[in-house]
Amino acid sequence: MLIIFGAAYHIAKNMMSTNLDAWTYASIELDKHFQERRLDYIIVREIPLGIGRKIGVGVFFLIRAMFPIHSLLTYSFFFFPFVYVIMAPYLTKIWKKERVEKAFHAA
Repeated sequence: MLIIFGAAYHIAKNMMSTNLDAWTYASIELDKHFQERRLDYIIVREIPLGIGRKIGVGVFFLIRAMFPIHSLLTYSFFFFPFVYVIMAPYLTKIWKKERVEKAFHAA
């Protein structure tokens, strides 16, 4: 079962990260000064990723404290995918093309 999960996880993760990266880079390219600020955008993007990694480790330790060690992986595999399920609708609302274009053209 763990082998099936490992294969399915990496396939699904690549599908999700490709979409999220496409949204990120599409919104960056809408900036009129994209060429000059490209490196700034990438650096600023890394800050939330680092914060997310720290929160993920903290949640893992919290799950470890709440549940027995023999079921830690089961609960981790159950809880962590909900991050994507919760995040996707919010990202869709934030990165709607009309909203982003309107914001950049107003600036």
